[in-house]
Amino acid sequence: LLYPSRWEGFGLSLLEALHAGVPAIATDGWPMNELVEHGHNGLLVPANITGAFFESPVWEVSPGDLAGAMARFVGDARLRRRTTCAAPGELAARQHRFVMTARRFLLGETAPRVLSMYAGPHPTYLRAETFRSHALRRHGYEVVDAGYGDAWEALVAEGCDFALVAKAPSLEWVRHLK
Repeated sequence: LLYPSRWEGFGLSLLEALHAGVPAIATDGWPMNELVEHGHNGLLVPANITGAFFESPVWEVSPGDLAGAMARFVGDARLRRRTTCAAPGELAARQHRFVMTARRFLLGETAPRVLSMYAGPHPTYLRAETFRSHALRRHGYEVVDAGYGDAWEALVAEGCDFALVAKAPSLEWVRHLK
């Protein structure tokens, strides 16, 4: 999808394309750059604010930069594969992250804070907790990773919406979170 919006803001065609997993080439201006992550679900083309249309900024993009982004996309098969969303989990993550971003900007809500507890790094491989934390971040959550040896009491005292516990050293530890 080529989306060189100048002042439209929240265009439905951009949302529908991203929801369907179609990559977008869009203006690097708000709100397009909140929806399109450069190199992940599309490409963002540099833009300058040249004025205002009612209360919204007017973004100007060089036609040459747009053409360059289109040529890059056409000529790079790896980029096309990486930015096209065929996995339902990725689509759900993008949709959820979008909803959370919209709630943050429109309603002033903060992202849910998750305390992710784990046994600590393994010397030769990544633990499942690493992937769990990454997935939560992709969904728009604020994730604080902590090991059982860390000052987790202070992290709990700072407040979290929920905690995820993996390989707890004892049930007493889990009871303490309640």
